[in-house]
Amino acid sequence: MIKSTTLLGPFYSTMLVMLVALPILVACEVQPASLISTPTPQQPSPTAQAVTSGVSDDYITASSIRDLVQRSSLIVIGQVISTGGTFNMARDPNDISRPDPNVIEIGQIYEIQVQRYLKGTGDGTVYVVQPEGFLGPHADKTAAAIATARAQDKHIRMRSAIAFLMFLQPHPKVADAGVPNNQYYVGVAEPWRFDLSDPNLVRPESPWLGASQLFPPRTSTQIVNQVLNPNSTPEPTGVPTSYP
Repeated sequence: MIKSTTLLGPFYSTMLVMLVALPILVACEVQPASLISTPTPQQPSPTAQAVTSGVSDDYITASSIRDLVQRSSLIVIGQVISTGGTFNMARDPNDISRPDPNVIEIGQIYEIQVQRYLKGTGDGTVYVVQPEGFLGPHADKTAAAIATARAQDKHIRMRSAIAFLMFLQPHPKVADAGVPNNQYYVGVAEPWRFDLSDPNLVRPESPWLGASQLFPPRTSTQIVNQVLNPNSTPEPTGVPTSYP
């Protein structure tokens, strides 16, 4: 009996080792590539694209009043007398008189009654367009998506019955715009307009946070003199952060 037990002991030991090792070998077996599931990246929905596409922090900025004067073809003092409709400021590369078929840059039209021309000449009214939202090529172009883009954009709507000093340049002519010469005007760079409601404290009105630092408050007389004599009046100090 002792001899028999001695002979079977190695056999049972070997079987025990094999039973323990078998699950480990099975678990370590390399699976075919076709059986391995790879997580599929989540793609943003069109609604999410439309929401995020309405926000932009990039601005073309000016470094001084002299810089604004040099960029401008038209400088006026005036006030908003009516807020018009909107149109797509993005232009078709093949015909800039037509809107871009793939993207929308929401342009809000403001009718400005001109009180004084400081550079250039024109009629008693000019039509200024301000971008107030953007929808990229993959965004929904529904009314709801456009409203969302406008709500998320960081523009400042122009107020009526307030005199502004505005630095402007022509927007590419829009076919059938319904305004004189089919000509709208846009701001040349941030800050392209200054609030003249307080003649002793003229400030830039701009979504660009650096505007108030680079263009400190001054009187209306001072800023008009700077516009009329840009090379002989002191420049503000400071370095802008420019986003072409």
